[in-house]
Amino acid sequence: MSATTFDLQPVSFTAPTPDAPFMTITFRLPHQSGSSRGHDERDPIHPATGLQVSFVNKEHEVFLERLTSRDVTPAGSPTAAATSGSGSGDHQQQLLLWSASIPEADMPTFLVAPGTPETETLVRLHAWRGEKLLGSWDVGGLAGRERVRD
Repeated sequence: MSATTFDLQPVSFTAPTPDAPFMTITFRLPHQSGSSRGHDERDPIHPATGLQVSFVNKEHEVFLERLTSRDVTPAGSPTAAATSGSGSGDHQQQLLLWSASIPEADMPTFLVAPGTPETETLVRLHAWRGEKLLGSWDVGGLAGRERVRD
C-alpha cells in the first residue's frame, strides 16, 4: 500500500481588519492534467477530506471545525507549470491557487493572567484524510488574540 502524500504550499496569510473581518489563508495545490491523482475544481483538496485551522499560543492549541472542498475557493490562475516523472508517462503539473476564509467571530481568544506579556498567536493549517493527518503548515501569526482574565 502506498503512502498518501499531500503537497500544499502556503502562499499568503491575511489577518482580519475592521474593514475585512475575515482571516484568509491562500495556498497552492498541484493539479495534474491527464491524471486522476491531481486536484480538480470539484474536489480541490483531494486526497484530503478536510482542512483544519488551529491557533497556538504558549499553552494551548485550539482547533476550529474542519473545512471541506466547498469551503475552499479559487484564488487565481494556474502558475508554475512543470513536468513530473520521466518517459512517455509524463504529466503536466500546474499549481492552482486556492483560499479559505475564517470569520473573525469564529477565531478563539486566549485568556491570560494579568501581567502576562502579549505574544503572537501562531496560525497553523492541517490537512486530514478521515482521521489521518496528512500534513501541517504554519501559515501566519496574529497579535491581540489574548484577553486578560478578570
